[in-house]
Amino acid sequence: MNMNAYNRVTKRRSTMKKSRTIAATLMCISVFVSLCSCLDTGTQVETIKSPDPVTTAAATTESAKTTAATTTEAPTEPETEPETEGTYESNKYYDITETASYVRYGYTSLIYKVLAKKDVTVDATVIAYADDGSVIGKSTDSITLTEGEANFFRFGFDNDISTAQLQVQVNFKTDSFMAGERKAVEMVQYNRSGEDLYITFKQTGDKVGSFAKFKLLFYKDDEIVDTDDGYFDVYAENLNGKDTTDVAKIWVYNADFDRIEYIFEP
Repeated sequence: MNMNAYNRVTKRRSTMKKSRTIAATLMCISVFVSLCSCLDTGTQVETIKSPDPVTTAAATTESAKTTAATTTEAPTEPETEPETEGTYESNKYYDITETASYVRYGYTSLIYKVLAKKDVTVDATVIAYADDGSVIGKSTDSITLTEGEANFFRFGFDNDISTAQLQVQVNFKTDSFMAGERKAVEMVQYNRSGEDLYITFKQTGDKVGSFAKFKLLFYKDDEIVDTDDGYFDVYAENLNGKDTTDVAKIWVYNADFDRIEYIFEP
């Protein structure tokens, strides 16, 4: 808690005036302490404490390398929760359950599938470093988790970072006003016809949020090979009430997969 509301006390020439000033100052300190006590019991701030930054190797490397980059840890706030927040891979908000990394046309995609432990929004940043400590890439992603449900981070880089060192920073926040009802749409079925994927959705909640979207993981032989996502109000605009259905058409040109996994994000 940063408080910078101190009143300036003017100097007085006489001893009597100095005494009055000291008394006034003590009164201000008493008020300040009372304010702190009130604030401590007030509403929780939007940003929740995040784990310390971690440095890890890219998913395609077999062993970690030493990096010249320096990780600066954020100062720890006093009197926070006594339990440790964990790491980027595993903390009290989610666990990473699957990872994938692939390079196509010189573009690297990193996928981290997670299982949520709480309803929370997560902002994540990945910075890629070369062996000499120079930065060769940066990518960010923001996802909204639903307790007990899967989701995934997707990071993209314009070059091959398979041998780079990755520094990861995550921040956890309460849902913004844009997040809507959770578990509001389910996937009924899907099928591929030529270069198009057709997914039938059914609305199960009372209202689909304006920014609600579907996220897809594409699997081949039980390995993640691609991802996609889209907003319901663009791909399934006919979902307009509980139990209504619609079909989303997604172009999957030249995609090689044998199954998909659907994720709803409010």
